[in-house]
Amino acid sequence: MKFRIGFVTNSSSTAYISVVTGEMISGRNIDISDWGWAMCVNGHAFETKYLIESNVSAEEKRAIVIKNVEGSIVHYGYHLAESKPGNVSYWQSSLRERREELARTLVMDDDEIDEVYKMYNEDGVPAHQCPGCTLAHMSDADVLEYLLNTLNLERDDICGNMREMFASSQELRKWLNAKQESESQPAS
Repeated sequence: MKFRIGFVTNSSSTAYISVVTGEMISGRNIDISDWGWAMCVNGHAFETKYLIESNVSAEEKRAIVIKNVEGSIVHYGYHLAESKPGNVSYWQSSLRERREELARTLVMDDDEIDEVYKMYNEDGVPAHQCPGCTLAHMSDADVLEYLLNTLNLERDDICGNMREMFASSQELRKWLNAKQESESQPAS
C-alpha cells in the first residue's frame, strides 16, 4: 500500500494520514467524518479537535466568496484562451456565468453571502481553519527542510557526521533520549 498525506483511496478502501499527529486511519466505505476527522480544501486530513475556531465576519465571507468567483473567472478565461474551436462556446458560456455570479455576489445581503460561503466550504474545511495550512502545526519533515535550507546544511553531510559520531541506531537513540531528558529537567 502507498502511504500519502491526506486522502488516499483504492476503490472501496480509504485511508487518511493526519497532518497533525501522523496517525493513519483506514477502512472500507467509511467517510472521514465517521472517525471524527476533517479535511481542508487543500487536502490536509486531521482530527477535528485540532480545527481552528473561526468567527468569520460577513465582510470576510464576502471577500472569500469574491476571491473564489474571481479565481474561477481566471480559470475559465485560461481555458477559453487555450480551447479548441469546438469548445469555445462552452468556455464563453461558463465565463459569462462566472461574471454574472460575481455581479450578483457584489450586491448580496449578509444572509445570501453566508449561504454561498457555506457552499464554497462544502469541499472541505477552509484553509484558515486548518492546522496544516495555518502552520498551527508543522510536520517534522517541514521543520527539517526549513532548518536544512535556513542553515545551508546538506543532508548527506549531516548523515556522514552522524555516522562518525554513532556506530548504530541504538547509540543515536540513546544520545537523543539523553538530550531530551536533560532538556526536560528543570534548571537548578
